Amino acid sequence: MGLRQSQEQRQIIGQRMYQYMDILAMNMDEINRYVDDAMRDNPLIELLTPPEHFAHYSDWDAERQDAFDRYSQQSAGKTLEAFLLEQIASLKLDESARSAVVYIICSMDENGYVPENIDCLNEKYSPACIHNALEMIQSLEPVGVGARSLGECLQLQLARNKESDPLLYTLAHDYMPRLCRGQFKHIAKELNLPVKRIEAAFKKMTKLQPKPGNGFGHSNYTNYAVADIELHYDNAAQKYAAVYPNDRYANIGLNDYYSLLISDSNTDAETKAYIKEKTDSAKWIIGCIQKRRDTLMNIAQLIAESRPQALRSGSAPIQPLSIDYAAAQLNVSPSTVYRAIRGKYISTPRGVLSMAAFFDKAKLGAAPEAELCRNDISLKIKSLIANETHPMSDSEISKSLEADGIRISRRTVAKYREEMHIPSSSCRVRIKSEDSI
Repeated sequence: MGLRQSQEQRQIIGQRMYQYMDILAMNMDEINRYVDDAMRDNPLIELLTPPEHFAHYSDWDAERQDAFDRYSQQSAGKTLEAFLLEQIASLKLDESARSAVVYIICSMDENGYVPENIDCLNEKYSPACIHNALEMIQSLEPVGVGARSLGECLQLQLARNKESDPLLYTLAHDYMPRLCRGQFKHIAKELNLPVKRIEAAFKKMTKLQPKPGNGFGHSNYTNYAVADIELHYDNAAQKYAAVYPNDRYANIGLNDYYSLLISDSNTDAETKAYIKEKTDSAKWIIGCIQKRRDTLMNIAQLIAESRPQALRSGSAPIQPLSIDYAAAQLNVSPSTVYRAIRGKYISTPRGVLSMAAFFDKAKLGAAPEAELCRNDISLKIKSLIANETHPMSDSEISKSLEADGIRISRRTVAKYREEMHIPSSSCRVRIKSEDSI
């Protein structure tokens, strides 16, 4: 009897270990589907009421909804890019300034943000020229557009709203990563303020719009790489910090109703046995999801601390980390690191990159073979665009690469081009036409 129980326990442990490794290997879309399925299959798993922080708040007040509706009506299906270009069409700008403004607008993502290192991505424009053009864009509608970070986006809105409380500006400028993690007590202690003061200021900040580009249409192409983790620069700590985006699962937990039900003397034995079985399963799944989150956070933080120069400079080569080194630093097995980074993307100041790009590709095995020539392909695309006689479409670039023996789809070309912050062919047409005026 004891031997049979021991074998069954080992079998359960083995099955659960495989389950965890599968969850760890899932990308953002896969984990979302997995959790939705798990909640349907197990009524004890639920998403608890999330804290009010920018990573995932969704309930807008009437004032913000009215503003959103106004911009939606104004845009009428237009892209954010088109909406901004319409606004600058009537402005009196010299050729150089207009060209720089168009370049920055075409470098924005769909949320209205520009790369943190926008001033050094194109040698054609001086930092001063980019700075002036950026100020011009940040004066346009929707308010907050043209920011290089969430903190800057919120500061622009605070200034436009004539906010007089300096604490809000301080929080937006220096403490966004910690605010998004709900570390109010640490911030209050550092600023020598009551925690309630920080909470009140933060509640006021949630009235702002973290994604100014919401409500606008999208271009014909999209950014196909969805970041599983983000790196933001923490001004107060003077270093990069890992942030889990849209942390839907930070508050995943057990439904309290069933805990009360199992302790109720009127609940029959069969129901209690069912609840116990589902409780054990739910706890394991929740633990696996949280462990996956922690592992990704730890790897991202290791990247941030080990390769800060590569994050600061868009042109600096990435010196790959060893899988074995990362495993030793994080006290996990190399296979855990491999599964954690496989198919995952990380949002950095130089764009959304594959997490595998930060690791020694010779040690990654056969699965991520496509990553081996990723940088070479990106450089080839950049060279083709730099030497184009006319703005080449992504399809034309794909055909040109195929002629050189590199077969990638138009969508992949678009993804690589966007990661390098190179505007689309239509936008490059505008830039060239502005230059020729």
